[in-house]
Amino acid sequence: MKKIILVTTETCPFCPMAKILWKKLQKDYKFEFEEVNAYSEKGRKLIEKYEIRAVPATIIQDEKGERLAFVGVPSEEEAKKEVM
Repeated sequence: MKKIILVTTETCPFCPMAKILWKKLQKDYKFEFEEVNAYSEKGRKLIEKYEIRAVPATIIQDEKGERLAFVGVPSEEEAKKEVM
């Protein structure tokens, strides 16, 4: 099953919109969702691994592996393509 990991911060003005988008899509598509604070240990590791410079950042895990898919809030169309 796919997993969406959303890297956020508490002060990010766009992070809540990204979270709402993924939670909305989760009602229609099967995938796991995890929000990770960029300042947590896991968040720092993801930032280093993918050289993330801005949040929200969406990482997708699937049968092909793990990859950084979006930085910023994706459009609903772009997001749907990733979870279909």
